[in-house]
Amino acid sequence: MKRYSLFLAFAVFVSGCATVDGAGAAMEPDPSEAQAVGSTTSEIEAPRLVFIHASWCETCARYRPAVEELKSVGDVRVQEYDRTSNSGRSFAQDHGIFYQPAFVIYDGSGDLVYAGVGPARPSDLDDWVDEKLEREAPQS
Repeated sequence: MKRYSLFLAFAVFVSGCATVDGAGAAMEPDPSEAQAVGSTTSEIEAPRLVFIHASWCETCARYRPAVEELKSVGDVRVQEYDRTSNSGRSFAQDHGIFYQPAFVIYDGSGDLVYAGVGPARPSDLDDWVDEKLEREAPQS
């Protein structure tokens, strides 16, 4: 756990996009923030990737083409939250995420597989998602 915490701290520091809520400023919800393809786990039939980002985050912008590519392929449903919106901040906090960019992965049954930092290179996102789904899948 200590090793994982150090990795997260390093990843957040390197990204330059870390934020911690609680500054006191209320933010209005952005109606365009949740670009959901299926917002509840009961609706999930395919694995789902949730991309948590912020509009001002340069690192998040570098992941955008890879996220859009995953959307176009269609074998993984993609949902996005802007972490500066109320619902995005709530979703992130519910999954223990206090930074961006971040990713949450659900399997086809709607079970949480992963929540945290994504791959080091945006170009590795597709393979990284596949790896997470295979590694966490129950062995039969």
